[in-house]
Amino acid sequence: MQKYFLDIYSGAKTRKGDKKKEYLFKHIQKLSSPQWRKELQTYTRKELENIICMLAPRSCEEIYEQALTHAFHERKSRLNSLFVYTNKNVKKLLWVNQKLMECFEKAYQHAQDLYAQFQKDKKENKHFADEIDIEISVTPFLPSHATIDQNPCTHDAQSITEVLQNAMENDRILRANYSDKPLIYFDKAYSWNIEGFGSRNDPQPLSAENPQSLRENVFANNYISYAMHELYRHSCWSLQDIIRIQQFYTEVHVCYQNFCNKKHV
Repeated sequence: MQKYFLDIYSGAKTRKGDKKKEYLFKHIQKLSSPQWRKELQTYTRKELENIICMLAPRSCEEIYEQALTHAFHERKSRLNSLFVYTNKNVKKLLWVNQKLMECFEKAYQHAQDLYAQFQKDKKENKHFADEIDIEISVTPFLPSHATIDQNPCTHDAQSITEVLQNAMENDRILRANYSDKPLIYFDKAYSWNIEGFGSRNDPQPLSAENPQSLRENVFANNYISYAMHELYRHSCWSLQDIIRIQQFYTEVHVCYQNFCNKKHV
């Protein structure tokens, strides 16, 4: 019979310092991914979040990165299954949706101005660069989290809020390159209330089209942006985390590129 990590640890004689983490790391090394996913289902939410916090500082190592991904998925799935679309929660989700669109649209307009000015200067030979690369990023913030070291290998996060925030800031989501025309993040041609977001039935189903009936989806009469879809579907944050968002940070990164291709004589 497979012994679970907490069972092994509870029976250990020494439990001081970092011994618990050492037990966890050694335990994971012995398991296959299916075994670890099955084990995660047996833990309470608090136990699961404690394990996530212990794994986060080692996430730069592949084996622990995969173990952390499975733990994040289990936590998210469990919380989403308990989420209720109350009027208050729906209102907050729509607020997050609106703010994400506004952030991307304002940043895109600024990127347009930067790109137009660069093209003008380049045409008049007033710029040293041959090309320009512009990236837009939007970061949502959970309340009451400390300043986080950007290097996940050295930052020993102490709380689940810190770990979630750190994961968001290191994931490649809510980012768009200007050359790719990031209009999808605020273009209202298609509503992204799909893949369970707003579902009145099972919160897990994957749907190819956005439901048009209020009987099926609470957002049938609302526009849901791609940015909201990306946050809901492609991040490790659950719906319960998303409704805790208080503010957003928008960045426009500009990189000028000059190709020094003259040959040495």
